[in-house]
Amino acid sequence: MKDRDLEGRKNVCMMLIANIDGELCPSTVTQFLQRHTLVSARILIFPNLSSDVYTRGAIILDSEKELQKMWGFLNDPNCIITSSTGRPWVILEKLVGLKEIKSSIGTFGHTSEYMEIVRDYMITKWSNLDTRKISISRKGKSGTSNDLKVLHPGTQEFKRASDMRNLLLEFISHQERLHKRLALEERRIFADEQPTCSD
Repeated sequence: MKDRDLEGRKNVCMMLIANIDGELCPSTVTQFLQRHTLVSARILIFPNLSSDVYTRGAIILDSEKELQKMWGFLNDPNCIITSSTGRPWVILEKLVGLKEIKSSIGTFGHTSEYMEIVRDYMITKWSNLDTRKISISRKGKSGTSNDLKVLHPGTQEFKRASDMRNLLLEFISHQERLHKRLALEERRIFADEQPTCSD
């Protein structure tokens, strides 16, 4: 994909979400979010490794205004979004602009396929976007309908979802520390291999 094809359309925004149900149908998420925010969005559900304990997804939005509206809904402390299996959503990151999006989704693999979707989104503004592309390489499975819920304080469901979300956030924080340690150790190894100048 060439960036020149996207001139004038680099204001696309994305929210990365963790703990989405792996069998969730993207159209279900789109309809759910539009019902609660009046914002139209496209959904990506990323493939994951068999060892992954949760599935990541992304919400693609057309402007920063829509991003802030979606952020306000998903980040509301008085509600938690869960799938019918009880998995609470966790916001990983919000991204503005093509450069940030390319850098971030590259860590999930299948970058060219995902960026093709983002490109089509920005160029066509929905009209010709092929929804079938949304679930790429999902181990041969297509998404299935799965109800989403908005939980509020004062219920046992909310307490359980809150505990699960805190546990996942702790796990993600631990992963981030491991990634930083790995990067540091790699730099040390490369530095040790640098040739020294002799007189």
